Amino acid sequence: AARRSYKQQNLSASTMALMFSQTNHLSAGQDLIGLEDYFTNNMAAYRIEEKRRLRVVKFAATNYLSEAESRMNQSTNLQAMVEAIYQDKGTNSFTRNGEILSAEEAMKEIKQEELEKVGLEIAVEQTKAFMKGFATVEALSPAALEQIAVDQGLTTILSDAFSSRQVVPGLGAPFTMTQQAFQLTEETPIGSPIEATDAIFVMALEEIIPDHPPTLDEVHPRVTADFKRDKGLDAARAEASSVYQAIKASMDSGKGFEEACAELGQTAVQVPDFSLASRSLDGFSDTRITVSWLQDLAFALEAGELSEVSNTSSGAGILFVKGFKEADPAKMEEELEAHTQQLKQSGRSQTLSAWAGEEAASIQFFTS
Repeated sequence: AARRSYKQQNLSASTMALMFSQTNHLSAGQDLIGLEDYFTNNMAAYRIEEKRRLRVVKFAATNYLSEAESRMNQSTNLQAMVEAIYQDKGTNSFTRNGEILSAEEAMKEIKQEELEKVGLEIAVEQTKAFMKGFATVEALSPAALEQIAVDQGLTTILSDAFSSRQVVPGLGAPFTMTQQAFQLTEETPIGSPIEATDAIFVMALEEIIPDHPPTLDEVHPRVTADFKRDKGLDAARAEASSVYQAIKASMDSGKGFEEACAELGQTAVQVPDFSLASRSLDGFSDTRITVSWLQDLAFALEAGELSEVSNTSSGAGILFVKGFKEADPAKMEEELEAHTQQLKQSGRSQTLSAWAGEEAASIQFFTS
């Protein structure tokens, strides 16, 4: 059984393919005739998902560098500490674009990093002081966040709208901010502080923009691109069908595949041999052709047969099977033991899965 399985998996196919790509039909759909009907028929694919806007106070570490430097100099000699770090890490450890920095440039970077660390600590302290302000407001709201910011001499930022799959734009905030933002409600509009590597953010839910079916104007560029792509695909597949009928007629009259292609001015792609065990095609770079596409078509045909038109992601293709080659006996003997073990493991897994299914089906659940 293992030998039989190995031979099936390693039977190699020699094939040629005719490929038809949408990129050869870029003029299709350029007149945009039928665009509105296309949009109407595919409107569900363009539904605009829910978006949100936030009002944010950003406590950036860089806003507190002067205070950080003052603090550090009170407890230590900042410059001496920077020089010690530089010597400890080694002069060759500080590079930019592959070039070793001078001592002056390296120590400038070290100083900035150390100041930003302390600046972030100060930002945390300022955030805590800010959050205490909510204890004095009657109701939690974006307006309350704005008022506390004004009282403390801070400025709020109104974010652009964003979806649950986007980072909040323009703030340099982590994706965790988006995740928390979509947990906020009008009843609980204030989020917990979000810490990034260089800042702390406090946010309030400013606006919920519900998901809605779009107008064509809202999604016009995307619809137009899809329309042109699909028209190109349709044209490529229509060409493939026409060529297939002509080649089939020629082959039915006794001509060979390559001769039939030549008569039609078609150039077939010579595909490297492959088997059901193949996962890639060494040295083959035609991205229109995938191994799975080849396998699905070739091993459903006999030698000398032509496949029907088969759609691909970029258009369509036709496959001709020149022949099959049996697995190399010597290679089979080398790999048979590993193949046998693989089959055993697969069999065990299938048996266990079947048993588990039967056991689950036999269990009767009772409710009191």
